[in-house]
Amino acid sequence: MAGGLAAQRSWPIWPKGRSDFRCSQARPAASPLIGPTAGYLFGFVGAAFVTGWLAERGWDRSVLWLFAAMALGHILILAAGFGWLALGMKLGVEKAWLVGIAPFIAASLIKNALGATLVPAIRRIFDRRD
Repeated sequence: MAGGLAAQRSWPIWPKGRSDFRCSQARPAASPLIGPTAGYLFGFVGAAFVTGWLAERGWDRSVLWLFAAMALGHILILAAGFGWLALGMKLGVEKAWLVGIAPFIAASLIKNALGATLVPAIRRIFDRRD
């Protein structure tokens, strides 16, 4: 017990200067699954399935096909997040687009480009070791 207390006191300072688990704005553990991020989280599950399925069929062997598979994954995540924001959170289509899609398009394209170029390169490095 003393070790746990010592470890707890070494954690970083939380909001309002508190250094323990209690925060000034405590939320239920399930809040990410019912709050604004819910659609993105559920969309991630579908995206993982689709991109994994495509990778098993060889889409991870070329830069262009891998970019396309990753783009489909991002589209699924963003579409689920958009749908939840627009309908579930009742933001409406325009506001859901402005806060839930538009800010993430450039980052998604950059992540796709980096992933699609780095994954085959890293695979070649590890294949040479065998």
